[in-house]
Amino acid sequence: MTEVDADGLSAERQARFLLDVARAHAPRRHVDEATAALLEAETEQIRDHHLAREIIRDLLQLAGRRVPDTLRELADRCGVS
Repeated sequence: MTEVDADGLSAERQARFLLDVARAHAPRRHVDEATAALLEAETEQIRDHHLAREIIRDLLQLAGRRVPDTLRELADRCGVS
């Protein structure tokens, strides 16, 4: 796996990068990795971002009955049910 150093980016661009990382994990059913990226990116801007809410909805569906507490709490904070 290749690692990318996004530390030099602005906070907004880092958050967007992490959204892209989460979106890349979702189709692979890597719920924990995608959730971790979303939690790292969590800011007011991200909570209101349509892409973040879309990814969270997808992850909730992928997790089925075994939704991790961290994902459920993130979904609640972002207003995703």
